Amino acid sequence: MLIRRISVFVLSILAGLLSRSSLIDLPPFIDAYIGDVIWAFMVFYLFAIVFYKAKLKKPLLVAFVFSFVIEFSQMYHAPWIDHIRSIKVFALVLGRGFLWTDLVCYTVGISGAYLLEIMLDHQLRGK
Repeated sequence: MLIRRISVFVLSILAGLLSRSSLIDLPPFIDAYIGDVIWAFMVFYLFAIVFYKAKLKKPLLVAFVFSFVIEFSQMYHAPWIDHIRSIKVFALVLGRGFLWTDLVCYTVGISGAYLLEIMLDHQLRGK
């Protein structure tokens, strides 16, 4: 279970980076939102790894709180934090500006990851 979660986590990072690269050409609507959906998917799996012995509702809740706090923190602008956000690697984690649509993307990504993990657990247990 833990190895599977780590594998999905790494694959989601690769998919997120690929979605932001010039290697693939996505339709504009998908291109606008897929990175945020994948980011939230990855965040769920990060916490599913950290809390691998807990029930899935714990990483689900923590992923939602973490993602929403990050998004709402983007309403705060000061030179020091904006400088950090201007660095690509930190911008990928912290974002740059608040968008309500990001909250929708996070909900889709985290919920999708949660449902995938439930399905994979049931498949592993033969249910």
